[in-house]
Amino acid sequence: MAEQASATSLPWTKSTEVWFDDGNIILVAGGEGFRIFRGILAQQSPIFADMLKVPQPTATSGEIMYDGCPVVFMPDTALETKHFMKALHDIGSMESFSPPNSLDPATIYAIDDIIRLSMKYEVTRLVAVMCNALSQCFPASYDDFCKAYVTLQKMPAGESFMLATTLRASGSAGRKLLPPVLLLCAHQELSQILDGVAYTHRDGWSELDVQTKRAVLLARSKLHNMALGPRKATPAP
Repeated sequence: MAEQASATSLPWTKSTEVWFDDGNIILVAGGEGFRIFRGILAQQSPIFADMLKVPQPTATSGEIMYDGCPVVFMPDTALETKHFMKALHDIGSMESFSPPNSLDPATIYAIDDIIRLSMKYEVTRLVAVMCNALSQCFPASYDDFCKAYVTLQKMPAGESFMLATTLRASGSAGRKLLPPVLLLCAHQELSQILDGVAYTHRDGWSELDVQTKRAVLLARSKLHNMALGPRKATPAP
């Protein structure tokens, strides 16, 4: 028998940004509930499709319901789930998403959250969409990177390390972005590359994973040649 939760007894709060009144499932992450559509979840993610086939066990061995919707508890944070669900329910508009040239911290975190959870739940289309959006900020040639560096250098070290780690794990979609992102990481202070650095607008510590750190340290002087497009040779006098 399903257990009905009342509005006054909810152990979580309703999301003010991702709550569709006609939604038919509620995901709860980090104490925040997101009322969405299970059909969209199942269509875009094979992980969700399989997960939603099996009722989630509870202390009473029944399914928790709220306003006629099953409630599923997720292990992710509220903020990253909000970013992911907003994008997942509007992939069409995300395909035309153009991040600001300045790549403010809020935008960086949102893109990173979306890519990470898209990888986790195998939403490959959304990974490709967000990596394509990032490619507008990280040019595909060394010369263009040098022109964009005036803006890119404003990105805090912690956020550049975060993107590098995420893109390394994002498969082929993010691989083309690695050279310029690693190049940006290589421009950071050596102590930050070695030891990591605190995030500027989020709690926590950002540090390159061992493989990425090794690549940056061993190839700092060579990363200039690893940009996606090689520099044109200077004509002989």
